[in-house]
Amino acid sequence: PLMDALDSLEECLVITAQMIATMTPILERMEEDASKGFATATDLADALVEQGTAFRDAHHIVGALVAIAEDKGLMLHEVPLGDAQGVSPLVTQDMLDGLTPEASIRRRKSLGAAQPDMVGTELRRWQAKLK
Repeated sequence: PLMDALDSLEECLVITAQMIATMTPILERMEEDASKGFATATDLADALVEQGTAFRDAHHIVGALVAIAEDKGLMLHEVPLGDAQGVSPLVTQDMLDGLTPEASIRRRKSLGAAQPDMVGTELRRWQAKLK
């Protein structure tokens, strides 16, 4: 089984390399798709927890805001501040403004994160290794 798994992994890596080499990203489509859904909802929960809110309460607040956004056909960062503060006065405009996909990505600064500086660091590291 181990050798079969290694053979499968090798095939997957070859196929993935070929796919990446020939693909053409459509940035507008990528941006549009990244804005769908509520992928940044956990960012709001994190912001509330950082301010001292218990996670279970933050989860409840975010769930209520997601319901409002769905009902109004909005993205989470588009929920009016008045509506958000009707759920919890702890929600600020800065928190809402930080819920875009771009803002979410820029906050991620751990190894392997999609934040542009982190991607650049990883890219340079791998380029040096592959020389």
